[in-house]
Amino acid sequence: MPALEDVILRTGDPITENWYLTLYEILKDMRADIDRALMLTSVIDYYGYVYTTLKPAEDAKFSLGTKDLRWYEVNAVKVNADDCVNTTIVNASIGNFSDAVLVQGRPVLKDGDPVSIYDVSDTVVEKLYNKCIATFTPSALLQLGSTIWGALETFDCRRVIKKHVLPFYDIFDEDIDIANIGAWWLAATGKYPTEITVQVVPEDDVIIYIKKTDKETNQTWFGALNKAQPVPRLALHKETIRVHWNDKVNVKVNKECDITVEVYIH
Repeated sequence: MPALEDVILRTGDPITENWYLTLYEILKDMRADIDRALMLTSVIDYYGYVYTTLKPAEDAKFSLGTKDLRWYEVNAVKVNADDCVNTTIVNASIGNFSDAVLVQGRPVLKDGDPVSIYDVSDTVVEKLYNKCIATFTPSALLQLGSTIWGALETFDCRRVIKKHVLPFYDIFDEDIDIANIGAWWLAATGKYPTEITVQVVPEDDVIIYIKKTDKETNQTWFGALNKAQPVPRLALHKETIRVHWNDKVNVKVNKECDITVEVYIH
């Protein structure tokens, strides 16, 4: 290994190619010695490489960059923040939030809070109706087109699934108020709903009855569907009936059974 003494020149000594090669080898070794010394005294070497964990001397006291001198891009596998992350845009594939999420200052509604996606109770439907009616005018809804009306017709529905019922008892806990459930239809078309479609699947051979009550006179009458013939067990029967805006309707069967019933307003 060459040493500094090997490149000392005296008066009259020529500078040869071998002298240059020897000087190069000496400088290269010196550079390696400097690099090794820096690695021993600093976690970041001359080339910017880090060889250990960067840890602040005190907890939650020092910052990485400033508002005026920022890092252009940070690449990491995990980022843990106990307080907050301030940014303009977030692009992510998956998010898992253990606490509340706000969008434009308002909480995000998630499944189960306050209702579940599969929850189709009368209360939930009524709230949706009232919200939409308060927000949209009939003329604005009309502009949405016939596709929306088809969706609204499907939405204006009451159902029970495999409910155990007794002979000639109302299947629905409350009569279906045409004026109430048909409010969507009225707001969308400017017309009152005039028909209901009853769709049933009994789990026994039963006769299906429709009950209609006039809200003004409180008069009630009954009529048998399927020409008063029993609907066979597990058969799907569908029938459309004319109704009045003031009507309330319900469904009954002639004997105890389990049954699925859907009533659509249109």
